[in-house]
Amino acid sequence: MNQKPAATLIRNTYGDPASQIFQHYSDRISQVSLTDSCIQLLYTEGLITEDTQRKIERCGGSLSDTLRELMIAVSDDHSKLRSLGNILMELEETKPLAQDIIKDCGKTSFII
Repeated sequence: MNQKPAATLIRNTYGDPASQIFQHYSDRISQVSLTDSCIQLLYTEGLITEDTQRKIERCGGSLSDTLRELMIAVSDDHSKLRSLGNILMELEETKPLAQDIIKDCGKTSFII
């Protein structure tokens, strides 16, 4: 197995600023339960696949089992972190988390 590409992939996935912000809030994100309309937005924005969308809906809107997929989406496209924050702004109970994520995005020049 070629270890150099694997190390690069791990560094790119976990080491960039957007991924670090996501990791910082991952515990809080894992406790979130979203409405069907917010889950649909996650899919529409490209944060999750259609299969994951159905899985989240079956689990009552919990994001706890989708953190890895969300992390990969954020590391591939940093603007998706702000999209996640905007989606979380849709619900009163997730607004404080959304505001924290969006505020941290604003502090980082790599995230649009």
